[in-house]
Amino acid sequence: QPMLIASLYLFSLVSPPMIDSSRAYEAACLSNCIATRDLQFCEKFCPCVQSKLEEADKFNDLITGKLDPNSDAIVLGSAAQCTVEAETIGQ
Repeated sequence: QPMLIASLYLFSLVSPPMIDSSRAYEAACLSNCIATRDLQFCEKFCPCVQSKLEEADKFNDLITGKLDPNSDAIVLGSAAQCTVEAETIGQ
């Protein structure tokens, strides 16, 4: 058993548990969004963008840094569409 425990420990060092990318994105998005907008807007905007990126199969690329959110057309288009939707919902 000590060898099994030691090997599991070594494996955990090499392969740490994966962070829930959806929760990490949500927290980062809300934090950045709230710096410039109100909470009500951000609570609509962030899930909207995530949903659109998942539909376009781009969410994982965003999370892993394979695309630049400041220049990728799908990210920018999703953000623009979600901005309109978040501003009009609740009015």
